[in-house]
Amino acid sequence: MSGRCIALGLAIATAIFGGTDQQYTDVPFVPTSTDVVDAMLDLAGMNPTDVLVDLGSGDGRIVIAAAKRFGIRATGVEIDPDLVRKSEESAKLEGVAGKATFVQADLFQYDLQQASVVTLFLTPSVNLRLRSKLLSELRPGTRVVSHRFDLGSWAPAKTVQVKDDQVYLWIVPARGAPATGAAAEPASPKTGPSFQKLAFEKLASMFAYDSADPLNAHADEPALAEGASVTTVSYSGARGPVSATLVTPASPARAGKARHPAVIFVPDYGKRDEFLPEALFLARAATPFVSLLIDAPAERPVGWRRSFNSLADNDNDREIHIQAVIDIRRGIDLLATRTDVDANRIAYVGHGYGANWGAILCSIERRLRSFVLVAGFPSLAELIDSDDPDWANLRYGLGSERLARYRESISAVDPIRFTRYWAGAPILFQFGRFDPFVSRAMAERLVQSISSPQKTLFYDAGHSVNDPRAMADRSEFLTHWAGTR
Repeated sequence: MSGRCIALGLAIATAIFGGTDQQYTDVPFVPTSTDVVDAMLDLAGMNPTDVLVDLGSGDGRIVIAAAKRFGIRATGVEIDPDLVRKSEESAKLEGVAGKATFVQADLFQYDLQQASVVTLFLTPSVNLRLRSKLLSELRPGTRVVSHRFDLGSWAPAKTVQVKDDQVYLWIVPARGAPATGAAAEPASPKTGPSFQKLAFEKLASMFAYDSADPLNAHADEPALAEGASVTTVSYSGARGPVSATLVTPASPARAGKARHPAVIFVPDYGKRDEFLPEALFLARAATPFVSLLIDAPAERPVGWRRSFNSLADNDNDREIHIQAVIDIRRGIDLLATRTDVDANRIAYVGHGYGANWGAILCSIERRLRSFVLVAGFPSLAELIDSDDPDWANLRYGLGSERLARYRESISAVDPIRFTRYWAGAPILFQFGRFDPFVSRAMAERLVQSISSPQKTLFYDAGHSVNDPRAMADRSEFLTHWAGTR
């Protein structure tokens, strides 16, 4: 993750998935911006006698910055040997090799007793697992600083905002005292539920739109398909028309009769037809659904098409993700206006990028009552380090400096930034065991970023998750939650 690689041990994989297929030495990281690094060190209140330990130190930037700015001893704990070597080389170049050291180790196994400052940028679930270790090994008064993710019920002593991010400070209490951080200093105005609400509102504002804007909906003549009706439709989205397919039961809901539940299907990087067989099945089911299948921005009509093009513009890809989420919200508006749809029973199914957009929507869109997220991943920036040839070519074409800027830009819409604010709708997670893009470690981080356990299923499949059982499981899940209001 940002500026570091998460040192996840085998214990997490065993506890969550019951397997020990791999150690997570190859988990990529997203660089922490210089502003956040400086804010973390400032919040810690560093002094010349401090000893800093950075858990999951990645490329070593926090450790090196601490050694340079304050002349202190600082140690990075990192499970990836390549990142350890890179960090050591960087420390030499910066002239702090004598003070900035790096250890290849699992962060859960490293002894923290010498630390007076501990820095973190991990995940919500790993932070929670670390709490007992922090309390048992750290001396009272030790400062713990975390980027982006809190420590659950431990109220921070102070929270600061850095652009769209938060940095938290806790002070280890005296033995036996509550680990709230409140005794460290008077509570900051930027703490607690009110600040968290402001932080969430700032994130959600990226996807704001005017729901009063006309939809300008257009529908072609419907085509009958054995118990279902299929219609090509379009409506106004964030940046022009959105192309979609509407699938309805052949016998529409009659006046005075109960309206149908609905589902929005969003594909991976591709066309909406991916989910057409499934939408037809649901239209003919005992509990029939109305389905809206939305094209991704790259598949829109000529003149309105937008493709990921990281080499041209660092912010282009981020803006496409923002557009896609707004376009989906406009699709909800469209369904909610229909007389054959129960607006209180609209579900969401997304695959790949569609799953990522669903992970964002599960925090900001309360009109969606259940979610199926297929082959989603916690961090968009992690895809850059995929073995896929296209991503390898992208890395080569961008170069190290532009690659770092791209990671920083795209991380603004990382799903894991939003799932911590999950609004409570039930989620079915589906993954392929042989997915070349979404590793088991990545799947775990996405699942565990939700504060309450959700149903998670793995299939003998790749990124497409095209196991027939996956469709059956989705249908069962959607039908179950369609029966609740």
